[in-house]
Amino acid sequence: VAGQTPNTTTQNHQSRLTWSRGFSPATTADFTVGFDRVGSMLLPDESAFGAWVRFGNELTSLGPAGRFPVDRAQNQFRYAARAKHIRGKHSLTFGFELTRRQVNGAEFQDHRGRFIFRRNFGNDALTNVRLGLPSSYTIAIGGVHRGFRVWLPNLYIGDSWKATKNLTLSLGARWEPRPKPTEVNGLTEMPYSSDLNNLAPRFGFA
Repeated sequence: VAGQTPNTTTQNHQSRLTWSRGFSPATTADFTVGFDRVGSMLLPDESAFGAWVRFGNELTSLGPAGRFPVDRAQNQFRYAARAKHIRGKHSLTFGFELTRRQVNGAEFQDHRGRFIFRRNFGNDALTNVRLGLPSSYTIAIGGVHRGFRVWLPNLYIGDSWKATKNLTLSLGARWEPRPKPTEVNGLTEMPYSSDLNNLAPRFGFA
């Protein structure tokens, strides 16, 4: 059916800046900042019906689903540092990453309206379409713009230890808490709390 598939436009931008420093023959470090942006726009086709029209199981619906249009942009600001130090048979690595994620946009649900025609009123769905007798009509109102924010940190430490001539042990740990996101205007409350106990040990050998 014409107008059932939305038109999609996606734009993606990425940038990175890294500074590397050797403090000594045994100690090096990297510092990185980055910015990523993905923008998505999903619009109903120009030939689409103004409302979403459904006909039960008898016919294919007219127009794209009620969740369109969608206008969304996601920004990620990333900061990271890593240091490496060689001491004897140990190669120590430690660092952190900190990401600030922003999701801004508008997502609609039945703001264009939705008609549903079913087998009802003593008629089949097609007859009800011809007679203009919908079983239901739904339309949503109100603001749909939201701006969600969250910090995503993680810390890690590792050691590659050459225990013997033929054995290397790899040891490490990573802490990756997941704070609760927030909406900048307080319009949406997340139905869960922060998850701060994500500690992952690591062990390997070669």
